[in-house]
Amino acid sequence: QIPLYNYGALARSGRPLATYIGFESDGMFSGYAGCKHTHHQYSHWKSSEENGGARLRPEICPLGKHGYDPRCRGWFDAGKKIAQEGGNPLHVTAPYPFASGATAQSSTLPLVDPITGTHVGQALVDFLPEDIVVQLRPENTPLADKGFPILITAQPDSFGADTVVGPGYIIGESEGKPIG
Repeated sequence: QIPLYNYGALARSGRPLATYIGFESDGMFSGYAGCKHTHHQYSHWKSSEENGGARLRPEICPLGKHGYDPRCRGWFDAGKKIAQEGGNPLHVTAPYPFASGATAQSSTLPLVDPITGTHVGQALVDFLPEDIVVQLRPENTPLADKGFPILITAQPDSFGADTVVGPGYIIGESEGKPIG
């Protein structure tokens, strides 16, 4: 058992560390996001072109299907594929817009049956990258004259950009633009 602590969480964020498990066999999704009643929102989730559910798993999440199914989400799909390829099983998403409107990230690890090696599901931890972004702001990261911090994602994020923080960029206020 590994305890998870969110020491860096900003009190003003209003969203504590959230942990979930999504199961491959039936799409059950269970977890904890603090002392809130947030799971009721998942019944209102609807598979659409925007959220990509029908594209990822059209057989279980056709367009218009109501009810959250983790198997039809990018974090579950990407995490499962990375694990099946045999590499480092940890998958951390690029920042993306949550249903709440917050820009956040998720990290996943596969759940694997130790006897059969069968993929059982994905463990998920949602987190706000705000503490990282705040530390990368020029006023918080002293650099040489005319230097600036920059954070680049491994893959373009859901906004189409590969840079999270760059010169003159303020997350949540500046418009994201791809580099390259």
